[in-house]
Amino acid sequence: KLQGGGRFRSEDEDNLAVVKGTQLELYVLKEEEKKHSKTCNGKQNGQKAAGDSGHGHGGATLQCVGRYDLNGNVESMAFVRLPGRNRDHLFLVFRDAKLSILEYDNSIDDIVNVSLHLFEDDEIRKGRVSFGRAPLLRVDPLQRCAALLVYESKMVVIPFKHKGSDLEEDDEILTQPNKKFKSESASSNTVTRLGAPSDNKLGILPTYVVDLDEAGIKHVVDFTFLDGYYEPTISFLHENSRTWAGRLAVSNFTGMITTVSLNISQRRQPIIWSASKLPHNSRHIVALPAPAGGVVVVSSNALIYRNHEQKCALKLNEYAIAAGDGGNRFDTAGDIICFDTVHPVRLEGYQMLFSLVTGESYIMGVQLDTDGNTIKALTLDLVDVKLSPSGGFASIMCRVGDSYLFLGSRLGDSSLVKMIKRSKEVDDEGDVSEHGQSNGVENGSSSQGADPVKQEVNDSLPSAPVKSEAEPSSKEEDSSEDELYGNDAPKPAGGPEMKEENSDSDDDLYGGAPTTDAAPTREATTVKAEQAPAMNAEVEMDDEDAAMYLGLNPRNAANGLSKEGMPDGFYRFELCDTLTNIGPIGDFSLCSHRSSMDEVKKDSVELVTASGGLQYGKLGVLQRSLNPVVMTAVPLPDAQAVWTVFGPTAKAADEDMEEDGNEEEEQSAGMHAYMVISQGNDKGTIVLKGRELEEFDEDEQVDFEVDAKTVCVGNIFGNQRIVQVTPWNVYVLNGPRKEQELPVVAGNGLQIVAAYIRDPYIALILQDGRLNLLVGDASSMQVNYVSHEIHNITAACFFLDPIPDGEANDDPQQRDVMLAAAPRNGHFQLYTLPSLELVYDAADFVLAPPLLVEERSGAVALDPADLPEVPFILDMCIEPIPFPHKKECDADILCLVAITSSADILLYKSFEFCETQQMTALEAEKQEEDAKKAVRKWSKLRFKKVNHEIMLRGEEVFDDFFVDELELEDPTREATLKTLRTSRLMPLGGAGGLEGVLIAARQPAVVLFGRGLPRIHPWKLDRGEGVRSAARFNNLQCKDGIVCIADKGRDRAKGVLKICNIPEGISGDTPWPLRTKHVGMTVHHVAFHAATGCHVLVVSSQQEIEDERKPEGTLEGAIPPLTEEKYEVQLRAPYSMELLDSYEFDFANGEKALCLQVVHLKNTRVKDSLLPFVAVGTGFQNGESETSRATGRIYVFEVTTVVGEEGYEGRTSFKIKKIFTSADIQDIKAPVSALCQLEGYLLVAQGPNPGMIGGSKLYVYEWVDEKLVGRAFFDAHLYITTLKTVKFFIVFGDIRHSVHLLRWREDIRMLQLLAKDALPLSVYAAEFVVMGSNFGLLASDEQKNVQVFVFNPNSPEYRRQQLICRADLHVGSHINKFIRWPLPFRPTLGVRTAAHYTTLDGGIGAIIPIPEQSYRRLLALQNLLVTAMPHYAGLNPRSWRLYKPAMCMKRRYAKNFLDGNLLGRYLHLDLALQMQLSSALNQTREAILGDLYELLMSTMIT
Repeated sequence: KLQGGGRFRSEDEDNLAVVKGTQLELYVLKEEEKKHSKTCNGKQNGQKAAGDSGHGHGGATLQCVGRYDLNGNVESMAFVRLPGRNRDHLFLVFRDAKLSILEYDNSIDDIVNVSLHLFEDDEIRKGRVSFGRAPLLRVDPLQRCAALLVYESKMVVIPFKHKGSDLEEDDEILTQPNKKFKSESASSNTVTRLGAPSDNKLGILPTYVVDLDEAGIKHVVDFTFLDGYYEPTISFLHENSRTWAGRLAVSNFTGMITTVSLNISQRRQPIIWSASKLPHNSRHIVALPAPAGGVVVVSSNALIYRNHEQKCALKLNEYAIAAGDGGNRFDTAGDIICFDTVHPVRLEGYQMLFSLVTGESYIMGVQLDTDGNTIKALTLDLVDVKLSPSGGFASIMCRVGDSYLFLGSRLGDSSLVKMIKRSKEVDDEGDVSEHGQSNGVENGSSSQGADPVKQEVNDSLPSAPVKSEAEPSSKEEDSSEDELYGNDAPKPAGGPEMKEENSDSDDDLYGGAPTTDAAPTREATTVKAEQAPAMNAEVEMDDEDAAMYLGLNPRNAANGLSKEGMPDGFYRFELCDTLTNIGPIGDFSLCSHRSSMDEVKKDSVELVTASGGLQYGKLGVLQRSLNPVVMTAVPLPDAQAVWTVFGPTAKAADEDMEEDGNEEEEQSAGMHAYMVISQGNDKGTIVLKGRELEEFDEDEQVDFEVDAKTVCVGNIFGNQRIVQVTPWNVYVLNGPRKEQELPVVAGNGLQIVAAYIRDPYIALILQDGRLNLLVGDASSMQVNYVSHEIHNITAACFFLDPIPDGEANDDPQQRDVMLAAAPRNGHFQLYTLPSLELVYDAADFVLAPPLLVEERSGAVALDPADLPEVPFILDMCIEPIPFPHKKECDADILCLVAITSSADILLYKSFEFCETQQMTALEAEKQEEDAKKAVRKWSKLRFKKVNHEIMLRGEEVFDDFFVDELELEDPTREATLKTLRTSRLMPLGGAGGLEGVLIAARQPAVVLFGRGLPRIHPWKLDRGEGVRSAARFNNLQCKDGIVCIADKGRDRAKGVLKICNIPEGISGDTPWPLRTKHVGMTVHHVAFHAATGCHVLVVSSQQEIEDERKPEGTLEGAIPPLTEEKYEVQLRAPYSMELLDSYEFDFANGEKALCLQVVHLKNTRVKDSLLPFVAVGTGFQNGESETSRATGRIYVFEVTTVVGEEGYEGRTSFKIKKIFTSADIQDIKAPVSALCQLEGYLLVAQGPNPGMIGGSKLYVYEWVDEKLVGRAFFDAHLYITTLKTVKFFIVFGDIRHSVHLLRWREDIRMLQLLAKDALPLSVYAAEFVVMGSNFGLLASDEQKNVQVFVFNPNSPEYRRQQLICRADLHVGSHINKFIRWPLPFRPTLGVRTAAHYTTLDGGIGAIIPIPEQSYRRLLALQNLLVTAMPHYAGLNPRSWRLYKPAMCMKRRYAKNFLDGNLLGRYLHLDLALQMQLSSALNQTREAILGDLYELLMSTMIT
């Protein structure tokens, strides 16, 4: 929706902020390091490679470093560098007039509120409730002030105090409150209302409000700050007198420009110049830099330049002058285009980039006059911006750093592209970049194929000036060009001179780029500055002359030159990265999950969305859980844990073992050789071998310990040896043969209860909590005990040292192995190996604090003394988050995953924090001494908690772990510490192309690293099936797979060994796992055909209108082609979503499909049977005359089966067959806007039509003898937007007249009105919500609200035939559709249904009814959470969820809604605060978690 680029986290780091609905995402630009970059020690990392252009055209990616949920929609945003700060601040603007200023706090790796400004005042509102225009924020280029347009006609000026400014804090005028409005004192300096004190720490002076109506500026469209003025100067694009389509012939040029100067010290705004007669469809105004200055107005059909003196214009098509020229002299662009586009982005100098809906991009340039200060013409040229097939046109663009552009798309995926400025050494024939892409043809300029040196010399000769298409051919123009450039052209003999001249002009053109970024690609084209002679004075170009032709014009320069001899094609755009976009979701369906073409999981549900638009339309398949594809399932009732290990290489294998070449090839390719399965009930261990997982033969020597349980199995010595740990011994094996056996040395009969292996170390945890360490000797292939040990340890793990020491080293084999341990006191500790020296100790890890800080850094630890039961860490795992283009001196980002004894998942992400402070000489000397120790480097490592809402527990806390009856009487699980426990955390290691950690539990989950910030999803095998253990498995039958021990618990058969794969094409970089299918057309509707598993779509594509259908008086000439949507019905295959069949509607007459539904109609030939059909309603936009009135049609399709259809993998295929259309009888007299099934009948909404009394109508049709026969009707209101039924009840929503509840009387075949909402409401979607014997009506409206209506004649609030509003809530996004879906059955609650919905912002949600007891408990918790935690941007969630009416409320707020997002934040709190809140509610934490578990599971689509 919105985005901005700046340096927010660090002064040497480029950041990108992206707003998606109510979520703010922060990214870091990670560039590929150049080959000549320096290492951490400052040493040169190699010389520049031969032929390296030196531009550093490497790839770049966006790393997500933060996601923040906001209680509001961001309407405008900007990065601002406040005075005295070395980093940018983020300004966020919210409706109606709120401004939040945020900064990044690197000590906690989070954003914090530093200043809040509220400009909402009843006097400013002037009695209005809602405003059509959102607030708009603009910042002065010199960072002197910011301007905020609020309430459509008020401008808030926010001045900044800068060094050298004439504004002082003690100025009398600045210290006075705004006299026009009431002054209110703020509670602190950081919360500012009108007339309140300024924020001196930030350098923000008191704000004031300017009434634009009093200045004669009305209906502001856009505004911008101008460049080159002493005082901040703003140009407003506005319309004082508006027009409309019927008056364009007489009132077309209604746009105006008014430029005012802000005298902040005196609070005056004089008008310095203005302009009028601009096109009515002017949308944007962009300032140009000095010295030319001025603004460019962007309209749909023209680009117009204006300043206080000059003006020029460029028409894009003939519509620009269809109603006159408005006093403008228009030049003609080369292409016929239409600028229904976004706000352009500035490139270099006077250049601007535009992105069109069609996917094309254009760069606007200017032509300057001889003085260099006057713009005489605008140029526009096509530029090739290569995006991915799913990448959409830019809805908004911004700069990221100096060389990158972010193209944020609403219809497709957003893209990060690199702007590559072509230097003079890159010839037109074919310089190849580092990515192997040819640069020979750029921006339309052709390759000449000549020698590079001669080519450059010849290109320097402006021998034949080429005339622009938009330029008049006259002798005056030719003479002016001669005066500008001189009559004497350079001679060919002056090759070196001309190269030096081009070099200077290029430097001026590109702003004097550093030499390292403009290194020559060939030695033959390099000329040293000191060897070049002086340039000819007649052709010398200064900065102003070089800036005259910053635009591209490849079509006008056949030889690759513009007529003045300046090289064109300066930019090339390379795609670097993409961000997946799910929205806007126009329609969706719920269906049974398919893991493959033929496998259907009826107990699992997936959501299919229709998103995007135009050529960017696509289908998305989403599930809240990640569902693996099970390849093999073998019952093993007593299986407890599983491991897979590699065997020895062919050289180390025993000669007696028979291994063919294929097995050797498997092992060399990383195939697992053995699978070890530990069993319970004293059944020992099973060891399987080979690709078929066979047991060993009786004559084979097998030294694996199979008579006892196995604690852990792993590889050491570079996978040459296998280590098996049992409760009493440690075995080292070479293949299946034992080489070494080490017994437990603890004594007192203590056993090994947990073990961890990481080459070359083995960690053993004994029953008394002692941790013993074994280290391997690679020379002797033996392992030995280390004399040191650690006490009171409950869990541990190995990981690689994330912080480089001295020389950068990315080789994992050369990195030090570290040990992380969790003692019983709940701390988090790090040890060096093999000395076991403690280098890091963070307190209260088990209490899930928001930040883990090393104690010696001065962190304040939480006090667990008040907690009745302090849990402990059961298991933990640390894995680095992989990310491309990580700098060599940057530390790895670690992901810490832990499971507590209270069934909580702790998820942390590491970051570095170095305190910057001035030190004395003595302190510096001490720090230098400490730097030699390992402790010093670990003091800057911190871990930030990553919030999530996944719960391992079931309805009760013990439902989540596989425990015996003894542990049920042990709330603290102390007995668990003395029993054998295998690791429940398994690193994915790239399985299925995903990186993360799999968590084995009753409710298993998986942590995916994605784009740098971990996400956690449920892991689902079958309904109610948990995972005891899991391991990576890789062989020829299952490449990059996972083997796990599945278990359904005590009441069912236990132990199933399942080998599974992660589905292909799954994206882990989205909130829900996503699989997409590119359609290439706008998908309007989608419906699921359950009988065949297919999906039916209504799609459209833009087609040019035929001449006979064009309106009378259509303008001829250079105009964009008139297009119209061509609709068709498509049948898509199950799972793959491939196109099977389609049916096209009547495009010649303008038929449009308006609704689609899969209905089950009565079969009149067979009693009590229903037949599945696909019903489609269409409409014709023919006008309002009697002869050509708007009509419609009803189509009924049937999906048939075709056996052995060729072209679809030889399988059974499906076709869609039209069996009925109302046109066969007579066209319906009005468009069909909605339809659905009703007790075996077809219910159809028709209208409106000028001939229909009352507007729309409802008709009930019966399917008789292969046709529809009308049985009943009902007179409705204006236009029915949605239509839903449950049994014989009907609810429909009107575009103006809210919702109506009807009843179908089949005995008398009549539709009877039960009740309606008497207040006006623009309904977008409606649905039933059922709970037991009661139901409610859901309705979403134009103002992004949701209301729940009930029909209760026995209520005291009931009025005759009126619905009662029982609950209302502000969602914050438009909801187009609800789908009713049953909830898990509870005998005490009866039948319940949830209403799932999607939004146009790409959001997915659900509304469910909950019982009274849970509601009151959670409502009390919700009220506490409003004040118990800070909220980003200072937004109040209670105010955010309050119903937002379109006009003055005529009833009281109903509320009665719970905010699931806010309640979910209870899980984000640390354990101590959770206990405090539960105590304040007089409830237990377990009761609250049980309610939240029920709430989350009810709304989860798995």
